[in-house]
Amino acid sequence: MSDWLLLPLIVLAIGVGWYLGRRERKSSRYYELGLRHLLNDEPDQAVATLVTELNVDNDNVDTHLALGGLLRRRGELEKAVFVHENILKWARLDQATRHNVQMELARDYLQAGLLDRAEAALLKLDNTPFATEAQLALLAIFERSRDWEKAINIATRLEAGQHGSFTGRRAHYHCEVAEAAR
Repeated sequence: MSDWLLLPLIVLAIGVGWYLGRRERKSSRYYELGLRHLLNDEPDQAVATLVTELNVDNDNVDTHLALGGLLRRRGELEKAVFVHENILKWARLDQATRHNVQMELARDYLQAGLLDRAEAALLKLDNTPFATEAQLALLAIFERSRDWEKAINIATRLEAGQHGSFTGRRAHYHCEVAEAAR
């Protein structure tokens, strides 16, 4: 594995270590194990240790989010999904953090090409601060899957919310619907 890919994991491990240094000894043991794996050039074992052994709580959600984002950028989408689902499952999150994690999970699904799961995750973000970003992602999904009726509805909502003009796109979607009906 190249050194530049290992560097973010080492930085993350140091951050986790600093955090755990202020916490109980049991968690510190898992951090040390994860760091040992990193130093022995065993990044998969390090990630597994950091993800599965460190309990998700409100104090370390940001660390888990950073780890999930790093995994997604590295293309390790299954692990990124695991991290984000784990946060949603175990942490007692405030509403804003829960929405942020939900958006991260949707990004994981989108990058993995799991459009049905991405759509379900994005729909949960309606009436949240992530609603516009979620609707734009949904519009891309509906265009990709050629679901023109849903694309029309989302484009109409985006335009009504004054998020730009979607007139041309809506006209195209209506032409696609007409063509399919023909």
